[in-house]
Amino acid sequence: MATLASVEAVQLASADGLAAITLRSPRARFEATVAPSQGGVLSSLRLAGVGELLHLANHFGEPGPDDWTGQAPLLWPSVGRTYPKAPGPDDAPGSLAYGWSDGQREWPLPMHGFARHLPWTEYAHGADAEAAWVTLELAASDASRVFYPADFTLHSTWRLDDQGVEQRVTVRGEDELRFAIGNHITLRLADDDDFNTATLATNAVGRLPILGHGLIGDEPILDVVAGPNSITTRWVRDGALATGPDGWVELRTRDYAARLRHWAEQGAELTRPEDWTFVLHARPLKLFYCPEPWLGRPNALTTGHSVIKLPAGQTFEWRWRADIES
Repeated sequence: MATLASVEAVQLASADGLAAITLRSPRARFEATVAPSQGGVLSSLRLAGVGELLHLANHFGEPGPDDWTGQAPLLWPSVGRTYPKAPGPDDAPGSLAYGWSDGQREWPLPMHGFARHLPWTEYAHGADAEAAWVTLELAASDASRVFYPADFTLHSTWRLDDQGVEQRVTVRGEDELRFAIGNHITLRLADDDDFNTATLATNAVGRLPILGHGLIGDEPILDVVAGPNSITTRWVRDGALATGPDGWVELRTRDYAARLRHWAEQGAELTRPEDWTFVLHARPLKLFYCPEPWLGRPNALTTGHSVIKLPAGQTFEWRWRADIES
């Protein structure tokens, strides 16, 4: 008889009773927590026999100095840093306010967009012999229009099976929408030795240059990047990979290996091969590693370059997945 996956509404004791949703894969190999009120984030991912895989799991306070919020938040409608005016050579790093401009008006915009800062609502959920899933919704509101004037509806579906976790995001707008999209998954390393021996492999065609003010260049550096590469290597610790829509990266640690990929289920014709990247970020002292799937570039809303332009009334669907083995 098949074992069914499960979905359960819970209150997180570690977060003052915050309402959340727990997903369990059919054979209980994985357990995940999703927090709708906290940007719809995947806030915990546990692997049987290993334990927690995400940095700062189910922690929703301010991160400490030189830390990051962790977990696996959606990045929308921007990835990375966005500025209303192009940074100049005399602008000191960190001196510019974040925001964006359509050429006529300027709006503020947090780093990595606003979707991870606004509350989402549960739209649907289910479970069967293959997976458990929950779908959340975020629609345009007075809170979103502070940053982004367009009317939109996002649906984010988290799906958990016995091989790993997947996020499917659908975007639809009443008007033309301009956006980039990504996820800042933050994987946990067990200790210093684990960090120093972990490796990254990839099928990327090359590295992308990291420019000032957190921007990323277009022309790949065509050197050998396949790996496995130590994550202590500078470009693996802070870099970007040109992968195209069929690209993948694989982080291998002492306790687990996670292979990530991302693709467009609808609207792929609106993207260019060079828009598909993985951005890499690590902080050795905090013992985390981020192999982030990004579609689009920092500052894309302002420049109109490497950005998705979705016609009014159409739907774009982006997915990313992490297959994990121990």
